[in-house]
Amino acid sequence: MRAHPRLSRRHPIEIYCEARQQKIDGYAENISAGGMLVAGAACMRKDDLVSITLHSEIVPALVLKGSVVRQDGSHCAVSFVEISPTITKQLQELLTPHWDGHDLLEGVIRISPWIEENSLAGWMRYTSLLAEWHPVRRRGDTSPGPYR
Repeated sequence: MRAHPRLSRRHPIEIYCEARQQKIDGYAENISAGGMLVAGAACMRKDDLVSITLHSEIVPALVLKGSVVRQDGSHCAVSFVEISPTITKQLQELLTPHWDGHDLLEGVIRISPWIEENSLAGWMRYTSLLAEWHPVRRRGDTSPGPYR
């Protein structure tokens, strides 16, 4: 069982391998507070120390230190090491859904990585629950929504 839940989210990253002094542009396939699965890192090897730069519109660029714990073809699993409380807070911010409550479709899109649903009926139920939980606002309503 995992110590931290993983969020399936393809996110561009830059990964620097200290042992090879090599920088690679890749993708985080999934991410958690404890690590991530990186695609496009075929040259990485188990126990390599890496620095991962993750850019996001939600938080400033995060530089995460990690160790490769598994390598499988073009993918490697990285466990974070030496994570400061500030970086932990920024990572949690990135892993939290953000929606201003104005546009229901935007809410569905922004919150969808947290929902494990693969059928149309399930997505319709999810969208209906989201709409009932937080009705779509009228134009001109600037009051804050439940999400940041």
